[in-house]
Amino acid sequence: MNYQAKREVVFNEEIGTYTTYGIVVSEKGKTLFEIHDVTTSEKEIEKFCFLCNRLELDPIHIYEAIEDNL
Repeated sequence: MNYQAKREVVFNEEIGTYTTYGIVVSEKGKTLFEIHDVTTSEKEIEKFCFLCNRLELDPIHIYEAIEDNL
């Protein structure tokens, strides 16, 4: 399993255009799913993905891990 940060530029009517970061979850080079707009901090998302990879997080726990850590 591989977790990788993904930079996105999105538009919100209330605040305008902003840069946000999501997560791409893949296995053997194939994208399984993406989670969008997780945080606006590149540093936080990079650290989070590094830990998910290092700890070999099972994807079924990704939403709990995001809630608990970001």
